[in-house]
Amino acid sequence: MSTDDNRLAGRLRHGAQASPATGILLVARAAVAAAPVAEMAQWAALARQRHPAARVAFGFVGQGAPSVRAALADLRAEGAHEVLIVPLMLPFEPSLRNSLGRMIARWRATDPAPWPSIRLGTGWAPHTAAPSGLLDCLVAAAAGAEPLSVDTAKPEGSLVPAQHHRVLLCAGGPCTQAGALILWQHLRARQDEWKLRQEGAGMMSCRTTCLGPCALAPVMQVWPDGATYGGLDETGTDAVLRGHVLGGQPVDALRYEPTGRKQRLRGEDGPAQ
Repeated sequence: MSTDDNRLAGRLRHGAQASPATGILLVARAAVAAAPVAEMAQWAALARQRHPAARVAFGFVGQGAPSVRAALADLRAEGAHEVLIVPLMLPFEPSLRNSLGRMIARWRATDPAPWPSIRLGTGWAPHTAAPSGLLDCLVAAAAGAEPLSVDTAKPEGSLVPAQHHRVLLCAGGPCTQAGALILWQHLRARQDEWKLRQEGAGMMSCRTTCLGPCALAPVMQVWPDGATYGGLDETGTDAVLRGHVLGGQPVDALRYEPTGRKQRLRGEDGPAQ
């Protein structure tokens, strides 16, 4: 741990007032309903009570708003010179460090404005948590527990999707480390913003287990054409959605054909793709 890390940790541990230039970003996996967003807002409010001078925000690495990128943008706009990212996740995935690191590096490359120094805190873990804290969680859970019931009503039936395109985003290990969770959030947001279910031939999207070409992470496929795209970021994802899903033409600059030979991302050292 660096000297700066020790100083920041000491201020937070002992309740000292964080500097107005300090940003605290609480990060969760995903939210597909309003309740998780409201819960994260409550966590952020608690952090502000403890450190009223600090800039506090929250974001999701997967589906849900605000995104980590949007939350970081808000903290930058508020003048934060240092940002501590606090993952509120159980269990804490070590791959999150690589995933966020790569995506933030890409965001920096496309945004020349000054960026704060960013540190990723360790997640909650049994060996770091006080036993009394875990006991409090168990007591609170028991106090709010309700009988578990099962809905036995028969469904009325389901429509078979009519959308022509299926966009598959790999959520395997290498792709997750390369930022697939953040791309999934971006993809789902674009699907809603651009009304991709209805526009053109229509599109549906889903995350999958490993799609195969791990060296091309993060990987996305567009069906029924079977086109494989690799090394994507938000800009590349938008290009695929505009060109292939809406325009009907595969985006050759981002596409990788099945050649029968091992391939690397274009621009990397090694044999030509």
